[in-house]
Amino acid sequence: MERITLRRASINDIDDIYKLIRKDDYSLNKLKLKYGTSNISYLIDNAVVSIVGIDNKTNQIIGFISVSLSPYKDYIKNKDWTVELYKHFEIKNCIPYNTMFLSCCVYDQNYSTDFLFYSLKQIYLFLPNLKYIGYLVPETHEIDKNLCSPVPPKSYNGCHLNKNNSSDESSHTNINTTTTTTTLKQRFFFNKCKGIRQKDDIHYSNSLWMCFRVDLVYILKIRKARVEDCDDLIPMFKQKNLMDDPDNIYYFSELLENNDENMNTIVGVVNDKIVGFMSMRSNIEYSSLFENFDLDMYETLFNDMYEVEIDEEILKNISLHDINNHLKKESQTTENKEKDKKDTTDSINSLTTSTNDNANNNSDNNNDTTNQSVESIHDKSNSKVNIKEESNEVDTPSNNPVDELVEKQDEIKVEEEKKTEEDFPNDCTESIESTIDLKKMAYLSNAICINLFYIDECYSFYSNEFLKAAFNLYPDKEYCLISVPTKELYIPLFNNMSAVDYRENVNIRHSLYICHRESTLNIIQVRRGEEKDLKEIDKLICDMPEYNKLTHQLKMSILSMSNDTEINYKTVFYVAECLGMIVGFAILNRHSDPNALIEQFNIEKYCSKANHHFSKNDEFILSYIIMNPLYENKARYFLEEIMRLSDIECLIHTFNESFDFSTHKIITKEFVPIKRRKQIQYVDNKRDINTVANHLNYNISLITTNLLYEPKFTINTRIVVVGASDTGISFLETLIYKSHYLFNNLVLVSSKDTYKSKECPYAVDKMNYSVHDLKKMNIENYVQFINSTVNAINREDKTITLDNDEVIEYDYLIITTGLQFHPETLNKEFKELNGIFSGSEIESCIEFIDNISKSTDKNYVVYGNDIQAFPILKALINKVPAYQIHFVVPNFDKGIHHWFDNRSLEKRVLAYIKNLGVDVLLNYQLTSFEHYEKKLIDITLKSTINESFDSTTIFKIDGFFYVDKKTSDNHIFNAINDAYLVFDENLIIGSHFQTCDDYIFSAGPLTKYNYKYETLWNHSYYNSKEIGKKLALTLLPIFEGDEQAMKDIKREDEPLISFNDLVATRCLLPGDMMFFHFDRPYLYNQTKSFREKDKNYGRNLFIGNNKETTKPIEFFHIHIDTLGFIQSVTYVGKEDLFSENLLSLYGMHEKYLNRLVSRFDEGIIPDFKTFFNEPWAQPLFHDRFRAYMKRLRDDLMNPTTSSVPLLPLATSSSSNDNDNISSDEGEKPMEMTEILDKLYEYVVKKEIVPESERIKLYDSFDKSSDRKKIDNTVYRFLVESGFYNFP
Repeated sequence: MERITLRRASINDIDDIYKLIRKDDYSLNKLKLKYGTSNISYLIDNAVVSIVGIDNKTNQIIGFISVSLSPYKDYIKNKDWTVELYKHFEIKNCIPYNTMFLSCCVYDQNYSTDFLFYSLKQIYLFLPNLKYIGYLVPETHEIDKNLCSPVPPKSYNGCHLNKNNSSDESSHTNINTTTTTTTLKQRFFFNKCKGIRQKDDIHYSNSLWMCFRVDLVYILKIRKARVEDCDDLIPMFKQKNLMDDPDNIYYFSELLENNDENMNTIVGVVNDKIVGFMSMRSNIEYSSLFENFDLDMYETLFNDMYEVEIDEEILKNISLHDINNHLKKESQTTENKEKDKKDTTDSINSLTTSTNDNANNNSDNNNDTTNQSVESIHDKSNSKVNIKEESNEVDTPSNNPVDELVEKQDEIKVEEEKKTEEDFPNDCTESIESTIDLKKMAYLSNAICINLFYIDECYSFYSNEFLKAAFNLYPDKEYCLISVPTKELYIPLFNNMSAVDYRENVNIRHSLYICHRESTLNIIQVRRGEEKDLKEIDKLICDMPEYNKLTHQLKMSILSMSNDTEINYKTVFYVAECLGMIVGFAILNRHSDPNALIEQFNIEKYCSKANHHFSKNDEFILSYIIMNPLYENKARYFLEEIMRLSDIECLIHTFNESFDFSTHKIITKEFVPIKRRKQIQYVDNKRDINTVANHLNYNISLITTNLLYEPKFTINTRIVVVGASDTGISFLETLIYKSHYLFNNLVLVSSKDTYKSKECPYAVDKMNYSVHDLKKMNIENYVQFINSTVNAINREDKTITLDNDEVIEYDYLIITTGLQFHPETLNKEFKELNGIFSGSEIESCIEFIDNISKSTDKNYVVYGNDIQAFPILKALINKVPAYQIHFVVPNFDKGIHHWFDNRSLEKRVLAYIKNLGVDVLLNYQLTSFEHYEKKLIDITLKSTINESFDSTTIFKIDGFFYVDKKTSDNHIFNAINDAYLVFDENLIIGSHFQTCDDYIFSAGPLTKYNYKYETLWNHSYYNSKEIGKKLALTLLPIFEGDEQAMKDIKREDEPLISFNDLVATRCLLPGDMMFFHFDRPYLYNQTKSFREKDKNYGRNLFIGNNKETTKPIEFFHIHIDTLGFIQSVTYVGKEDLFSENLLSLYGMHEKYLNRLVSRFDEGIIPDFKTFFNEPWAQPLFHDRFRAYMKRLRDDLMNPTTSSVPLLPLATSSSSNDNDNISSDEGEKPMEMTEILDKLYEYVVKKEIVPESERIKLYDSFDKSSDRKKIDNTVYRFLVESGFYNFP
């Protein structure tokens, strides 16, 4: 077993690192003198890479190292180190692209060699372009002797490491294609650089030390593959379980042997061992590429295309079906449809690769060997791309496409002999007319495509070296393409290429990536923009719709950067150059209120406020970043250089205006989207004495130096979500805000606008998302939204058909449509009648009510048991006389949940509505109706509890509002039913959201669990937002390609996923009142009266005028369990309640609420609403209050080992006569651990701590060093939260 383990440092390591510093006599002052700073938190936040070493036996941190983009800023006079260091040291080859600087290094002396060797090697592994690590230190300070000690050989295994684990450096090796030579015989970790004597004879006060990549890692060498390489390739593939068929040996031999000008294979070698393989070809038919992918911006891709004429006699016998089978159809029929694989125009298939989903679909006899290799060369734990099916393009490449068609023709004849004359008529006239475009087949002559790519996982970050080698093999080609099925796993090769967007209305299960020769082989230079650059930039943006806006911004930047110009709107721009040509630019500006950004967005998840001092005077807002499409794969380095030159560790992009396509593409790929923080509602919108900033009407994304080289796992899997319910939105939100993932194919299909119902104040709000949250969630920048209805699901082809007959392909289908009110549930004819409205279409209901004439004598009926009835009643009462309104409740049963989960409150509200004049009919249901000219005119109702009651008829009905039982939408029901998914009143799912189809999942109220679980619970009782989040987290491993994850969720013994979040409801009530309630999830039959019978129920705190029937209701109820935790809150009263604040109380102990129970019992809380609006309560509603409490609890439960009381306890006798009692006789205070043990004893005994004992315990705690630590935690929270104005 290895002695140490390396991982990236986190903020939780800070205390242990400081312990290490003190342990090894690294005083903070010494550390600051050597590295410029001793702030470890700052280094972890801002360094490009920070690594800790951990002893595997003791699990203690034994080393910490970090590297940054520049030396410590106080050691150089210029922000750009290249200006100063080039002047004083001989560092010709060091440029920002390949050089970084050591910003801190501390370690246990017993592990010095091991830690330095493996940590530096790991840094080079993590940063493939890094060649040099510099260390700039004042000459007055010596560097640690271990830093300039000899470097062990590259095969070094550590003095206590297992030598069997190091044969190929599987866990620590790195590679490079460029060597750095030196004249030194003996190499050290850091070697002193030779200084340059200046003419002015001014001595430079710093010394520079350099660590070289070549001293620590082996070099990757790439060469052409040879036939004898099969002896290494075959074992490599077998070791990774990629090759099971013995015949694949012959396939590889033939592949390596048949290299020519169109086909080439290369291998990557490290230390004489093959670690990577790539095959590529240059004959690419372009038609399907052009039809499906937006390649218009790559103009030179189509230069010098050549065409080959095809003999018409060959085309005569090719069936129309085979010729017109395009890529879209080929993607739909990936299983068991072999004849569709004979598409002679399918260039995507010719380009590259396949997965297990389509590897078994080949029909050509000549492809049998290839098929077997394709099926076996597929491993989800390795970075690779499989070769495509057509063996005539790989095994025996032909320069003449006619030969290919002849072979195709022979195969088709064999198939046609098996068919009847009815299937294939002899008349081929129609086929000839349809193939007129195929008489000439066009091929790209300016590109190569990758057919097969594999690289060992340990070396996957260096895939770019294979691209460089590929371009060197084809010096006349400008582009390299690779096409992969959307379910293909992520390979780091994608990071060095640009994803090509689909054309409009194209839905295929393939992704295309492209890169250009110049951007692959050359490095861009970044500098501040100048006025002379505008002319060349104009050529870059002249065709953009945002041309005028961009031009104005650039001119303002020129004025702003001029020292002689006074301008309020400060901006600056940077340009990227390559080969003397400007290939991109970025515009940065300032923000007027940086604190508002920090308060409203969760920026501190990635960069703490203490370490990132956002200032009004810093240009940290990235407005635009525009690059030539050929150089978009250099965008991350462009951003890195901007941060280095501007000395800013964090760039933020605000989505507050329309922006260009280039900026959108780069921001989506490189930046991390930031969630909004929960905002506190303040009285008069003032916090302390300061006015709170208004909601910012945009969302943001950011990137920091720490995130620059965090790998993003690109997932091209096509995920289609049907239904924009809270569950569906939460699912997409969870995927989008995963910072280490980039989802390129998310599709949302919804029959209505996602946000409309939230904007209507009369809609019942489940309080999962506010209107502001939904509008500014920024989903539209990451998800393709389709406003349509699903009519059919084709499970075999994995497609859905929309109401406009558009076909959408999917890899995984997620159904989250929920349930709606459908009046046709009462009678099918209701669907065709006018004047009948569904409560689900609340906007239509309110629009109809707003247009009602005040002089009308018609009647209006609100029918149903759902709480949505009350907002509609309120709207009607505000528009028409109350006596014309009829509220029909079909089932007012005391044994089930109703609107407010409080029987007496429900009766009180109904009585209040009756007093307003509304006709309330309880336990009546519709029995018949009449209509005239498709318009409902009257209905007949009958009692459901007493058949002797006479029927009631309501005449002259103008509007009927249905808000009773919710059911599934007819379209989605028919689609599910026709697809043979199991549906029994609801869609049947398993424990982990799976349906009977492995590629279809569902969640939300539409579903219910399989009968084998024997449970009444279903998703309608839980918080929809929590369901969507857990759905995403459950499926994420499957999207990553984890086969075991799919097997796990299909296990029959898997328990149900638990949901614990609160379920909240808020709506308007008649009479200018509102209803607010939250509680834990309960079944429909677990009523409040039923739960109160449980001895562990707890107690109710109630304030209100529930008894008075004539006045507006004021009702406030709090349920507290036996342990003192708040379980539910119910409120009915005026509409001025800060309900979003109160959601924070769920699960909070009443002691935090200023001893709520005690104060209530004392009768000093006249009104809960006023009580919670007091200033002391505001910190409770802060979004980080619970995290603060957890930190405080950890401090209490884990006292410091040196928790020695500062002073002895004072006793009454000692206080009266100190002289008579010696210090030895005074009672010593208890340690913190003793205090906790004593309290635990009383908890176990279930006894109250006696007053005298409590005073003693508190006195001991008050005099302990842990008290200071806890006070510091409290103070930090209050300062960071900004509630009060501290000095």
